[in-house]
Amino acid sequence: MSTLDQSATMLPAAFRPAIWERVAGRGVAVMRFLRNRSAFVRLNEMTDKQLKDIGLRRYDVLEAGHGFGDPITRLTMIVDERQSGEAAARHVV
Repeated sequence: MSTLDQSATMLPAAFRPAIWERVAGRGVAVMRFLRNRSAFVRLNEMTDKQLKDIGLRRYDVLEAGHGFGDPITRLTMIVDERQSGEAAARHVV
């Protein structure tokens, strides 16, 4: 096997860092997902009073838990929408 045959099967050097960046990015995303899933489990274990103390409702937690995506991201979106709606209601003249 000649040198030319071996170099044809390897990726060009310019692509190697990009591949490792993508692999590292996926690893970070998986770790974030697992950490958020763990936090979501702790939220499910809280009482309604504890949730109210941190500005959440039981319904918010249940709604965020449906589906396969990141529940903490969905929970953040739900709370942000509710807070923006409440802020808009306060500014009605």
